[in-house]
Amino acid sequence: MLGPAPVLQIPVACVQGENLRYREYLELTRQAVNDSTHPKLIVLPEHTIQEVGREKHTFVVSLAKLARERGVFICVGAHVRAPAGAECDYDNVGLLIGPDETIVGEQAKAVPVPFFQDGNPARSQSTFDTPYARVGIYICYDATFTDIPRRLVALGAELMLAPLMDPE
Repeated sequence: MLGPAPVLQIPVACVQGENLRYREYLELTRQAVNDSTHPKLIVLPEHTIQEVGREKHTFVVSLAKLARERGVFICVGAHVRAPAGAECDYDNVGLLIGPDETIVGEQAKAVPVPFFQDGNPARSQSTFDTPYARVGIYICYDATFTDIPRRLVALGAELMLAPLMDPE
């Protein structure tokens, strides 16, 4: 008979704020990576980057440099350009930035909040390899649906990251 699976212990830190400037988010992220627990993954809120952002966005570049300097992965909520013809002009995603300064993964919110401009529904779900665990990302409201994290686990996720908006 098999015993229980070993428990992964991966230090993770969350940066939470609302309506902060990028320099404030960057300072909080810097504090998080320098914490005595030595987090390997940092999660910032949903909608942190509200302009359309990917690799060349100034804040993504700053986070990527910090990820490289500290050898961490950073997950940040961002808006990215939606495909032509989509109902909303952006997708609400979690970007996973690796210590090699690249975007390792991008996961759109599966279920945008109804009656709001909250991005477009994800066309698929994916998981992403890190040296610590296979990571699944779901965005805020997605946590109210059991099928979304279950699907990520079925895709091999061992660790879930969830950028959340913290309404004032």
